[in-house]
Amino acid sequence: MRRWNKSVPGNISYIKWAIYRIRDLVIYNQLAIYFYNISSPYTQLLTLCPISSLLFGPYSKDMSPSVTLKISPNLQDSPSTGEYRGYDHATFYVGNAKQAASWYSARMGFRIVAQKSLETGSRAVASWVVANGQARFVFMSPLRAIANLEHNTSEHDRKLVAEIHKHLEQHGDAVKDVAFEVDDVRAIYSNAIAQGAASVKAPECIQDENGSVYLATIKTYGDTTHTFVERQTYTGVFLPGYRAVDYEDPIEQFLPKINIDVIDHCVGNQDWYEMDNACN
Repeated sequence: MRRWNKSVPGNISYIKWAIYRIRDLVIYNQLAIYFYNISSPYTQLLTLCPISSLLFGPYSKDMSPSVTLKISPNLQDSPSTGEYRGYDHATFYVGNAKQAASWYSARMGFRIVAQKSLETGSRAVASWVVANGQARFVFMSPLRAIANLEHNTSEHDRKLVAEIHKHLEQHGDAVKDVAFEVDDVRAIYSNAIAQGAASVKAPECIQDENGSVYLATIKTYGDTTHTFVERQTYTGVFLPGYRAVDYEDPIEQFLPKINIDVIDHCVGNQDWYEMDNACN
């Protein structure tokens, strides 16, 4: 690491340390996710620019920033504003979802809370959800090769399996989607599209016996996406199609407790000299 000019304020070295650490930890086009822990003296050293500020305006130092969006007056089918409530979850495409969930449980203090896999009737994709405080990760992996999918596999599942395999080939285990909880999916999605965002999936409603959840997805740079989640009336453990899991790894009794409050921010990494292109 190069030496800083002594005329630079003393705390600038901590900022440079954070930048170098992010560079070393994360591969191009993946996301580094840091956790906000109110008891940690290093929290402020890792507070850089969150992705949410790019979508919703200046970042608030409040743990749960609330930002109001104005949308075009000609959108008659939605209210005129939408509220961003924070990160809902981050989805990783991985080679072995159950193994990844177990590792985060045993090593990072998370707890497995939900699953969608063969046990729940999903024969194409396995998905395991871990949580610690309000921080929630979803690990998703294909159960079969594309050529070995059953003949009655839905078109949606076929596309999803192909997408996961391709993402793994290009990036390895990596973040695919960063989801935000919002109070009005249609309003925020429409506002994003009106400002030039590219749509991946228009607003849709999914439901089960626990209620309904509204989802919509837009592109960001590279292969990463953002999903808006409206779950105000949903009472299930995660999303429709998932089953609650009450499991504690036996090794947890021998490990120290790790308390995480929320995901503080996500960092989108770019290749050398590509920052301007990504921002423009």
